[in-house]
Amino acid sequence: MTRIARVAGFAGCVLAASLIGTDAAQADSAGQCSALTRAPNADTKITSATLMTATATLPEYCNVQGNIGPGTIGFVVQLPTKWKAAPKQADDD
Repeated sequence: MTRIARVAGFAGCVLAASLIGTDAAQADSAGQCSALTRAPNADTKITSATLMTATATLPEYCNVQGNIGPGTIGFVVQLPTKWKAAPKQADDD
């Protein structure tokens, strides 16, 4: 599989994960966050997903770490548990 396809698969996982911010999902943020490690994707391995509690400067978020492809491309994503905005693309105005 090409590198572009792997990145697209990862992006799909992140988009799906970012949409968990509904009121019902917020009640179980820790369970939603840890469930990301079981998300099925052959080319993306999520190695950890940890719920980070809110601080004075940061809201609560899920800290997701993993690898794309054969372990050569690492990533870290911080997904907010209270997502209010619609996903945007670079060319949206």
